[in-house]
Amino acid sequence: MKKTAIIIMAFALCSVTSFAQSVTENTQKIATNAAGVLTFNEEAWEFGEVSEGPDVTHEFKLKNSGSAPVSIKNASAGCGCTVANWPHEPILPGATASISVTFHTKGRPGAFTKMVTVTSDADRATIPLTIKGSVKSSATVSAH
Repeated sequence: MKKTAIIIMAFALCSVTSFAQSVTENTQKIATNAAGVLTFNEEAWEFGEVSEGPDVTHEFKLKNSGSAPVSIKNASAGCGCTVANWPHEPILPGATASISVTFHTKGRPGAFTKMVTVTSDADRATIPLTIKGSVKSSATVSAH
């Protein structure tokens, strides 16, 4: 009799555990399906050759193609020569916005590649945006 009760309790415990796991997986699927999705027109931009001195800026256009609002928490660059500005209000499903990335060329001749990491509550929590180019030096060299 004790063996039968133990077997029934073990079976019940396994069934409850399996059911709980199934509910958790379904809840995660629903949460994923209800996530915001940031879709960028491009995630990299090539400026080509630019003159030293004036700042260069590119607007990375994006759309929330998901079914929930997306809040961008940060858009950070690796150094002070690159600055990003992003929308601080939630981006509703179907809405568009942009992230402005500016590179300060003054005193930085030569090739550059800079990355801005966008952090949000979208399905992709971090998205890297890249700018590239080459700064033509404003210094003139006289050959005498």
